[in-house]
Amino acid sequence: MNYPEFKMFLMSKISERVGSDTQVCIRKVPKNNGVLLDGLTIRHKERNVAPTIYVENYWQKYLDGCDEEHIVDMILLENREYSVDRDIDIDDFLDFDKMRDKVMYKLINFEMNRDFLDTVPMRRVLDLAVVYYYRVDAEGLYGATCIIRKEDMERWKTDEEELWRLATVNTPRNEPANIRSMCECLLEYCAMQMEEDPRFMDNAEHVLDMAGISPMYILSNTSQVFGAACILYPETMKDVSLRLGSDFYVLPSSVHEVILMPADKGYDSEDLSEMVREVNASDVMPHEILSDHVYRYYSDRGVIML
Repeated sequence: MNYPEFKMFLMSKISERVGSDTQVCIRKVPKNNGVLLDGLTIRHKERNVAPTIYVENYWQKYLDGCDEEHIVDMILLENREYSVDRDIDIDDFLDFDKMRDKVMYKLINFEMNRDFLDTVPMRRVLDLAVVYYYRVDAEGLYGATCIIRKEDMERWKTDEEELWRLATVNTPRNEPANIRSMCECLLEYCAMQMEEDPRFMDNAEHVLDMAGISPMYILSNTSQVFGAACILYPETMKDVSLRLGSDFYVLPSSVHEVILMPADKGYDSEDLSEMVREVNASDVMPHEILSDHVYRYYSDRGVIML
């Protein structure tokens, strides 16, 4: 079956399994960088919230040969794991005094999100935009977040400057930076690969030799969600410059992490940018791309620039 038929199959089969008191629907969900995904929700009529399950993930499993009935089972299991058995009280979200400690920021690409950025408070940084969000603190809603829109800001009687001040305190506190060496990450990767296929050992030495050519670090946050925003943490960036003993390049891997490389090892920034563009085109999901450009952190001034 083709993709539209697959969606109809899912809605029909899931509706049969959950009963008439539950509403099953698929709607377009706008994501980062103008991407639209098909979000499936299975919501009991007495509840005001339900997890969103992205159909594209299961379509790929179908293409890979997974049985369609098993896919229905997996979707129902995912829905049970992330469902909550009560309504979410939205009154707290309307009270700015209760939201002050929850305002955080993340980074997205400016040009790829121009239409979206017209609807939210934001500020320019490099070729990026800082936007604001908060986590929905409710039992069972693991990692659920809500973007702060202009109407929220107006309802709260605040402005972007205050959101920025709050987020610069809340984000590093709630999402501390996590800096790991590339070698450490590759060792973990090699160990996992060798568990699956001992023959991977034949290539492991080459992989580790590549990692040892120059000190490289991966910067994210503890949750590894929206971790690229850690480049806005002044103390973190200063710490990296002390570790490397020089200025350093920042390669935007995705909205979730960046790679840090010393600037005194003869790397050409244009070559690095070309590498980032190639990786974005082939290996990064479209809604997770941050930028095609490489940045440089100047340790003597404590600033990051294009």
